Amino acid sequence: MLKNIGIYLFILTLAIVAQLVTLPVQAAQIINKVIASIEGEPLTYDDLRNYLKAIGKQDVDIQSMSKQDLNTAIQDMMSLHLIEKEAETLHLTVSNAEIEAYIKEVMTLNSTTEKQFIELLKSRDLTLPAYKEQVRRDIYKNKIIMSVVRNSVHISEEDIDRYMDENPNLIPVKGQVVVEELYYRFLPDMSDTEKEIAVQKIRILQEKAKSLSQTDDFSLKQIDQDHYVDLGYLTPSELKEELQIEVNKLATGEVSDLIQTSDGLYILHLVLKSDEPRQEVALRKQIRDKIFSTKYQDRVEQYFNEDLPKKYFIEMKL
Repeated sequence: MLKNIGIYLFILTLAIVAQLVTLPVQAAQIINKVIASIEGEPLTYDDLRNYLKAIGKQDVDIQSMSKQDLNTAIQDMMSLHLIEKEAETLHLTVSNAEIEAYIKEVMTLNSTTEKQFIELLKSRDLTLPAYKEQVRRDIYKNKIIMSVVRNSVHISEEDIDRYMDENPNLIPVKGQVVVEELYYRFLPDMSDTEKEIAVQKIRILQEKAKSLSQTDDFSLKQIDQDHYVDLGYLTPSELKEELQIEVNKLATGEVSDLIQTSDGLYILHLVLKSDEPRQEVALRKQIRDKIFSTKYQDRVEQYFNEDLPKKYFIEMKL
C-alpha cells in the first residue's frame, strides 16, 4: 500500500512539474499569437505591445483589456501598418533629416530646448526614439496624401455656381472686405515675461505667413489650423480698433504685422476687397477653396478608412 502511494505521489509530482514547465511556453504563445495579417504578413500580440509602447502606453496589460479596447488598439495598429505598406508601394521614403527638421520646428514653435522637449515627451510616457517613429509615420501619411489624395479632388465651375446660388449671403456689398485671422488669446494669469515669450513664438508664424502669402491658394489655415478664424465678409468698422487700423493698411493678399492687444495676439490676412475689379474672380477662388477644403477632408477620411483597407488583403485572426 505504501509502495503504491509513493508511486502515485511521484506521478503527481511529474504532472505538476510538467504544467509549470509549459506555463512560459503557453505565455509565449499568447504573446506571439497572430491576431491579424496584411498581405500575408502576420501581426502578433507582441507587435501590438510594441505599438502601444511606441504611443506611450507601455504599461497597458493586453490580456486585461476589454474586447472593445483591444479591437480599437488592433485597428489603430493595422492602420499604421497599412500606411507603411502604401508608402512602400508608392516608393516613398522619409529621411532622418526630414524627421529632425520636423522635430526642430516643433521645438521652435513651443520655444523649448532639446532637453526640455525630451522632458515634455517623458511626461507623456514617450521616449525620443518612440516620438521619432510617430513623426516618421506622420510624414509618410502626409506624403501619401499629397501623392494620391490631393490630386483626386476636383472642383468644377458648376460646383462654384451651385454653391453661390445656395449661399447668396456670400456676395459682398460695396465697402466690405474678406479677412481671416490667427488669434492667440492671453491667459488671465500670464505674466509679462510669458507674454513676451508668446510674442516671440507667434512672430515666427507671422514671418512664415508673410513669406507664403504671395503663393497660390494661400491661407492662414496653412500656418496654424488650431488658431485659424475665417471672418468672412465684413466692413472694417466691425473690427476692434487695433485690427481695423491694420486692415485699412493692407492691400489684397497681404498679411499684417503681428498685432498685440490687451486680450491677445493677432495675425490678419486680407483676402479680398469687394470694390476691386477682380472681385468676381477672387470671390470664385475663395468659394473654390471652401469647397475644396470640405471635399479634401472628406476624401482623406474616405481614403484611409475605406479605400486603403480595400487595397490590401487583410485577415483578422481573432
